[in-house]
Amino acid sequence: MNIQTEKSVRYVFINSRSTYSINNIPEGQYYLKIAYGKDWLSKVENGQCIGKFLSNPMYEKGSDIMDFNIINNPDGYSIPSFTLQLDVVLSGISNSFSSQNISENEFNK
Repeated sequence: MNIQTEKSVRYVFINSRSTYSINNIPEGQYYLKIAYGKDWLSKVENGQCIGKFLSNPMYEKGSDIMDFNIINNPDGYSIPSFTLQLDVVLSGISNSFSSQNISENEFNK
């Protein structure tokens, strides 16, 4: 979600146990909204994609800010990139992604 506009620039469904790369993110600062569950259902209403899980839904809003603005330096420029791994872990490994639970309605705003 773009912080300035509160609009989504990418809406991606990623299957369990898979990897997905999202390229060509426009410059700006962003946070993530993430949904977990089973039996995904989505539709377009008034030009906006609305989605939800029918079984075991959980929705989160990330607290971390990802800055995708190009960084100018003396040797040229750097294009920022980020990696996020999502998985259900039953061990003592901690997650560095900060988030808070949100409602289905908040997820689809």
